[in-house]
Amino acid sequence: MSAIPTDQSEDDIANLAAFWNRVGEGDSMDVAGTVELINATKVTFPADYKSAFKMYTKVNRPKRQQVRHLYANDAAIAAVKAGKPMGDGAYILMEVYKVKLDGDGKPITASDGFFERSTQEPAYCRAMKIGKDCGKDVPDLYRNGDWNYAVFKADKSLKPGVNQAKCYACHKPLSDKDYVFTLEKLAAAFK
Repeated sequence: MSAIPTDQSEDDIANLAAFWNRVGEGDSMDVAGTVELINATKVTFPADYKSAFKMYTKVNRPKRQQVRHLYANDAAIAAVKAGKPMGDGAYILMEVYKVKLDGDGKPITASDGFFERSTQEPAYCRAMKIGKDCGKDVPDLYRNGDWNYAVFKADKSLKPGVNQAKCYACHKPLSDKDYVFTLEKLAAAFK
């Protein structure tokens, strides 16, 4: 829950507190059902992303000793090229790699300024996809338009038990950027 208070506006925090204060002992509200709705995903792994998607940026994460490679599909690219919000079918995939470390345990930086990967295959992938009604079951407090999120293991299977509330809470303040952290980088890559 730490991502929610730190990434939500004061109004969002007040609304969340009011919501949970309304739920009294013995109330019939289905908390488990709400959690299931938040954690459900309609995102599947795009097996052809290496050929069908385009890489648009890399991001170093020093504290996590990671480098991330971000890809977008044609629907996402067409939207940013047109200066429009992303619509049905836009998909962003992030490969997360562990990195090589120097003798002091710090990431080694390659000549392009990004950390060197320790393997050729990602440790895992994160994804976000927007689709008609993908977000319809997500409670309004968390909902990011019609975006849905997923985490995939190294074998490309869906990682079970991921708390998607963290994804929704983290991306929620970015409504003016179509809920995408790297929207400017995506737009710049495909001017």
